[in-house]
Amino acid sequence: MIDRTLLDNDQVAALLHVSRDWWLRNKAALIAAHGFPPTVAGIPNRWDPLALAAWLDGQLPPALTVSVRPVNDVTDWTAELDRRLDGARTT
Repeated sequence: MIDRTLLDNDQVAALLHVSRDWWLRNKAALIAAHGFPPTVAGIPNRWDPLALAAWLDGQLPPALTVSVRPVNDVTDWTAELDRRLDGARTT
């Protein structure tokens, strides 16, 4: 089962590998100019992890984008990303 626990500001910053301060200063610009997912409707400062994953995937080159098949654990993600990276190197 996919964990749909909503993420707060600290968790989003950690997911993006940026400081909390950077995230707080730049989140409005990311939402407005770069299509970053907005907060969940009616719940301030909470983001859907699947929306963030889809946005992050959309930032990758096409050869590395998510396959149609859902990946459910870290082991699968590692294998999936290795497969995509190998495909990108051969194209």
